[in-house]
Amino acid sequence: EELFEAFTLKQLQQHNKAIVIFNMDGYYNTMHQLLNEAIEQRFIREANLELFVVLNTVQEVLDYLENYKPNPLTNKYRG
Repeated sequence: EELFEAFTLKQLQQHNKAIVIFNMDGYYNTMHQLLNEAIEQRFIREANLELFVVLNTVQEVLDYLENYKPNPLTNKYRG
């Protein structure tokens, strides 16, 4: 629930912080599939996948956070 709240707040331009999902042992594969299905069904926009990244190793997470540069806030994620 809190993860989707972070997505929503970023979508509503309340923050522009990095959102990283550490997908250890594929734990979040099903959630990622659900989001892709929601896009295919036109329930959410494909741009919403840009709100976060899914990474599989600690090193990937650390590298991403170290190099994160926020994009300018735009309304491309909203209706």
